Amino acid sequence: MLPHLILISILVFFSLPQKNKYRIPIDKQIIVIILWLFSGFRYFVGKDFGNYKRMFEDPNHLSNLSIESVWINIANIFRNNYLSSQAWFLFTSFIIVYLICFGIRKLSINFYLSVVLFVVGWFYFESMNVVRQYVAISILFAAFYLFLEKKYLLYIIAIFIAFQFHKSAIIMLPIIFLVKIKYPKWLMISAVITTFLAGNKLMLLILDLILELSGTLLGSYANYTLERVRQMTIVNTGLLRVFYNLIAIVLLLLYGKMKKKFPFNYIYINLVVFSVLIYNVFMYVQPIMRLSWYLFIFILVLIPYILKCFTPQSRFLIITVIVLVFCSFTIKTLTSEYYIYNFNFNLVN
Repeated sequence: MLPHLILISILVFFSLPQKNKYRIPIDKQIIVIILWLFSGFRYFVGKDFGNYKRMFEDPNHLSNLSIESVWINIANIFRNNYLSSQAWFLFTSFIIVYLICFGIRKLSINFYLSVVLFVVGWFYFESMNVVRQYVAISILFAAFYLFLEKKYLLYIIAIFIAFQFHKSAIIMLPIIFLVKIKYPKWLMISAVITTFLAGNKLMLLILDLILELSGTLLGSYANYTLERVRQMTIVNTGLLRVFYNLIAIVLLLLYGKMKKKFPFNYIYINLVVFSVLIYNVFMYVQPIMRLSWYLFIFILVLIPYILKCFTPQSRFLIITVIVLVFCSFTIKTLTSEYYIYNFNFNLVN
């Protein structure tokens, strides 16, 4: 876990002196490169690393029958040019890190804070595990400024591009219409509380329908049975779920204050609250719960706006608490054997 802590410390170091005249001129580029190389040269980090490696090295691997064709084509190009699976990881890591950081630069009022949250909030480390989906997430996150600029057709095109990398990206097609609605605050708070208290019961009521739908849209997950899905729990004590719901409630309570300064922020709030609703209901149905990741990532943009609602004296305390809470969950997961960090610099076969 030491390499991960060093990485987090480096990012915090870069974020602290952002108002200092001695800031390194290309610090943002350095941050992108550090995050890219740390992820790109990882070796057997994450539960799915071995599976991706086998899929790349064996074109006839069973899992290749159910993935998007674009991944087959990319792997073929790499193999035909004598590049190793490690080169594939380096390539996908660049796409994810660059696009996420590009999106942060476009959307966030505090690039450094958002990048720190990207890492300590587990998003970065999760991207090392679910690579295909995170490529799709990064595409949609980076292109979201198009949606805010009302270039809806271009964003819909971005959705279909992301869909080529992971079929779950299609979830953003209905979402972009739903997030434009200004919902009553009482309705949203009631929805959060209801799903928090009764999420499991709601899941069981609609589980059969959802599994059938996921089998249609997400072909690689069609073989999940009810019993297997129930066993697919996220590794946490339950406190993470409480934390997410507290974030949603606080966001809704602050909405009135935020809309005066940033009237468009209701879109970000809707995205994050929707993600928490999905998480509450489908916490134990991992293929469906993962859809919330397309939405919750916008918390990286929203938190810097939230801080603007408080006095300068309060902001440091609030962000310290948020970072430490995120860090505690992230460090807990990094202690798993799946995240012991190793390097591999072999890019050719």
